[in-house]
Amino acid sequence: MSRWRITLASVATINFFNKIKFIAIALLFTVLSGCAAKVIAPAEQAKLEQGNYSDLNATFKKLPLGEIVPAFTLPDAEGKQVSLIDLYQDKAVAIIFYRGDWCPYCIDQLGTIAAVLPQIEALGVQVVAITPDKKMSMQNTQRRFSQQFIFLSDPKANVIRQYGVARANNLPHPAVYLVDKGGKLVWFYSSSDYKKRPNGEQLLAVIKSHLHK
Repeated sequence: MSRWRITLASVATINFFNKIKFIAIALLFTVLSGCAAKVIAPAEQAKLEQGNYSDLNATFKKLPLGEIVPAFTLPDAEGKQVSLIDLYQDKAVAIIFYRGDWCPYCIDQLGTIAAVLPQIEALGVQVVAITPDKKMSMQNTQRRFSQQFIFLSDPKANVIRQYGVARANNLPHPAVYLVDKGGKLVWFYSSSDYKKRPNGEQLLAVIKSHLHK
């Protein structure tokens, strides 16, 4: 009788852990499915063609086209200080502001840009991605993508505010700035809609249009 009770207890224990495993797998599938669904929608073509699109309200600064962009120096994923002025002495620069490694829309946008990064580089453009993330999170993002990205950390949002896209919580609105060799702003896109942003193919087209006419 005692052995029978032990056997029943063992079966009950196995069934309990099987249920826990099933629930865990189901939850993981739900989470992964949800993340997979969080992809950006391409920006509207008319807004890209505008050249200086922003739907942010008047409290946000709008940088003027044709003028030198605000200079900055920020640490990269290895802690090295990177100067924008040094970068645009040699090549054009595409500056992307993103919210962080935790944001699936940001990661999806960076992924679409990574897919066309060799073509962007061939056109003489360096991609720089600025985030409030600190070093460890930024390193996680860099490991996902090509080392040719320059990821820069702006945890106090000083540069994000300089460029006029900082929200009250210091997170940036999605924004992309195209700076020519020499530092002049030739095109930008900033929006309050974090689900809709220029993707890699659109950025490539903008670069060809504004830097290689």
